[in-house]
Amino acid sequence: MKHRSALGSALRYFRWHAPDKLRRSVEELIEWYEAGKLAPYISHRLPLSRSIEAIRLLTDRTAAG
Repeated sequence: MKHRSALGSALRYFRWHAPDKLRRSVEELIEWYEAGKLAPYISHRLPLSRSIEAIRLLTDRTAAG
């Protein structure tokens, strides 16, 4: 899989109305991860000593991944 992106979404609907579809989707994502087909983008990696900066990156919406 190349040049694809995923956005977060609320899964509550699928949990209550389509649990089989949710289960299959999660299983497929796990298979892709285990096969090395997913390469998540991580914009920042900070040590715990810089946790205040890390939280600021999240609240400012400048961190991705």
